Amino acid sequence: MEDIIMRIDHVLIHALTKGAWNLLGEGALPIAASAGKELLALFEREGLKVSGEDYESLLQNLDDIYKKLGLAEGVESLNGEDVLRLKIKKPYDLDIMKELFEEGINPYMSPVVLVEIAALRKIGVKAILKGMELEDDSVIVTFKIIK
Repeated sequence: MEDIIMRIDHVLIHALTKGAWNLLGEGALPIAASAGKELLALFEREGLKVSGEDYESLLQNLDDIYKKLGLAEGVESLNGEDVLRLKIKKPYDLDIMKELFEEGINPYMSPVVLVEIAALRKIGVKAILKGMELEDDSVIVTFKIIK
């Protein structure tokens, strides 16, 4: 039964992401920010405090939460100059991400991506989602830092 529920969730994420992208293009990205804020609030209501003094401590906190919830096997920072690159290892919705990538759509509505966006904003990091790419069993999310 749990597999069926997970598949329903996956179909909904896929359909909503694709539909919003087809309708609005990059104009759909603000939806991700709002959805991420709601997910972050849900985590905190459930006692999963998302916090950090800086970007690295925030990532460690998210890494712990993702592992605890089974959302991903971990988060790794691959930072460059004026860019934040996050490698999310084995996200639970990797199959949806692959399908969306094959259709030419970034899977910006993935819960692990949504929480990353909201968490960065929460600690005051101003960043714009610039792109996503698949790498084996991981997804790399790139943000441009706004100074």
